[in-house]
Amino acid sequence: MRILLLLSAIVLSLGSGVENTQLDEKDTNSMIKANYLYNFAKLVGWPEKKSKGNFVIGILGDPSLYQQMIKRYSDKSIGNQPIEIVQLLGTERLTEMHMLFVSRTKSGETEAVVKETMKANTMVVTESDNGLSHGSVINIVVVDNRLKFDINETNAGSRELVIANTLKSLANNLIK
Repeated sequence: MRILLLLSAIVLSLGSGVENTQLDEKDTNSMIKANYLYNFAKLVGWPEKKSKGNFVIGILGDPSLYQQMIKRYSDKSIGNQPIEIVQLLGTERLTEMHMLFVSRTKSGETEAVVKETMKANTMVVTESDNGLSHGSVINIVVVDNRLKFDINETNAGSRELVIANTLKSLANNLIK
């Protein structure tokens, strides 16, 4: 009887581990995107006017990415600026953002977001088929079933953002 109870306990614990693994796998893309956003923020030179207060990262769409950002990075800093993560439901507060992620589901708003945030030196990150041509600085893409990113240096320069050579070397495509 003890062996049967022990085997049942093992099966139950393994089953709950599999369930957690499946949940984690669902969020793998969100975890990768969150890691990208954090590292993008660290590997960009920001204008002087962006060096005070919280470092604000906005997420437009993609609630799963927002949750991953909160979970992994809300207690971190970029330089001496504490990170503040904001889930945007619309176009409010856009000019307060240091970085703004526009999800694929909101890609129709990219051009308006880019225009609205230009003078605020906001780094716009997208994941749409034409994000860079619509003015984003970085576009997350899928290549061979893996998340990668493209960078548009001209778009970065127009926002007074300096992309570190390390980040440039990691890009799938670098547009000058």
